[in-house]
Amino acid sequence: MERLPDRHAAKHLKYHLGWKLALHQPLGLESFDPSGLFYFRQRLIEHEKAKLAFDAVLEGLRKAGLIKTSHKQRLDSTYVLGLVAHLSAAERLRESLRLALQELADVQACGEACVAAPFWAELWERYVQGKLDWQLSEAELKAKFHEARADMQGLLGWLKEHAPAGLEPPRVKLLARVFAENFEEVAC
Repeated sequence: MERLPDRHAAKHLKYHLGWKLALHQPLGLESFDPSGLFYFRQRLIEHEKAKLAFDAVLEGLRKAGLIKTSHKQRLDSTYVLGLVAHLSAAERLRESLRLALQELADVQACGEACVAAPFWAELWERYVQGKLDWQLSEAELKAKFHEARADMQGLLGWLKEHAPAGLEPPRVKLLARVFAENFEEVAC
């Protein structure tokens, strides 16, 4: 009803009493890992059972009189798994950037030099202070993905030229690894 992604729904179930009451969960119930929902949906898709599960739940709700038979279209989140995959990829890039930026700001050797970089304020606002809206369209998600790619490439290139020698913080290494795993640099 609140149109939350899995991670946010799991968090609400853990911290919000209203969610526990609505789902008839005991107050002391431990929260679940939201990746469990992801893997469940993946198995349904792999075995081509996604529509079967959704239809069975819908039919049960109809028989119980909880929903009326109408011509209203209903969507199961399994059908939007492609958008979630795009969101996850964009989130992965953005989170890698956020971690690296926070680490660079804290590192004594690079802190002042990095913060003085001409692009620093923009990246800090975009990745550390800002959040990715999970309700973006597919085109907007693609644009955010490409924006993060360009920002990663720019930051890593700037660090190669301007960072003090021997500076290799772990989260910056992670950023380089995520970039290498997701993109191929082509010489022009």
